[in-house]
Amino acid sequence: MVKTSLALSALLVTMACGSASSPTSPTPTTSATITSIGLTIGASSGAGFQITARAAMSDGTSTDVTTAAAWESLNPALATISAGGFVTVIAAGELDFRATYQAFEGRVHAAVQQTRYTISGRISPVYPNRVLMSGVTVQILSGPNAGMFVKTDSTGGYLLTGLTPGFLDIKATVDGFSAWSLSRLQLSTNTRVDPVMFPTPPVNELGLRATGQCNDISWTYSNDPSRACNTRQGIAWGVCPGPLCESLGNIR
Repeated sequence: MVKTSLALSALLVTMACGSASSPTSPTPTTSATITSIGLTIGASSGAGFQITARAAMSDGTSTDVTTAAAWESLNPALATISAGGFVTVIAAGELDFRATYQAFEGRVHAAVQQTRYTISGRISPVYPNRVLMSGVTVQILSGPNAGMFVKTDSTGGYLLTGLTPGFLDIKATVDGFSAWSLSRLQLSTNTRVDPVMFPTPPVNELGLRATGQCNDISWTYSNDPSRACNTRQGIAWGVCPGPLCESLGNIR
């Protein structure tokens, strides 16, 4: 799996504005005055990158004003910028960022390419159901990648590619098994998720739902943990919610 690097090209532009705004932090305690604001783009980090702002002084020194400056993205549809100068990329393109400190403004131009990630893994049934889970639908339900889906291959493996970073909900479904889901997964790198799925409990001729599955793959309808599966190699797992689930401590 290859992660596309964030591509940046920067052209520094500095200028002095004609009107002064209220300072956002104390003026440097030196007799020197500010002559310009310069912006520098740092290395990429996940889905974004840091921009720093330095005030050039009349005595030849400079002062870091990154946290004191007022920041603005001039195309927020492509990227946003925080109060501390961290850029979060939303889509690929070219745009300018602006920092204002006291009566001075600095700009930087950047061409950004959004980093894309993958989610991969292998889906298996809960023990003792020893089967290869092909044909399971793995779908993203929310977030910037909502609607994307893939089916597992003959070995139970799956791969979702080209995903935009962010928070997402993911779900796995297949006939004969209860749906599996995961909420608020933060996608900020290539991620592996290996779901375990539970067979749908059968209903017997009396209309009773199975309370658990035994280690020999048969089902039990007993509510008594001491009796359930006692002649069938013991309880593998209890159906949740239910008395066996609670007694075994495997509430899901």
